[in-house]
Amino acid sequence: MKPTPAWGLMVADGRTLIVTAWWLFFFPTLAIVLTVLSMNLLGDWLRDRLDPKLRNV
Repeated sequence: MKPTPAWGLMVADGRTLIVTAWWLFFFPTLAIVLTVLSMNLLGDWLRDRLDPKLRNV
């Protein structure tokens, strides 16, 4: 059975090699950061558009 790839596992595996192979840690971490940031921005935009309390302000 193949292991399921996950960003968290990639980061955990890359931590041990951070000095010699930094990209194994950096790129999955960057993917997590960009995903979380984009979801936060999308949530803020949706709140601004759909919250009736903020529409008249």
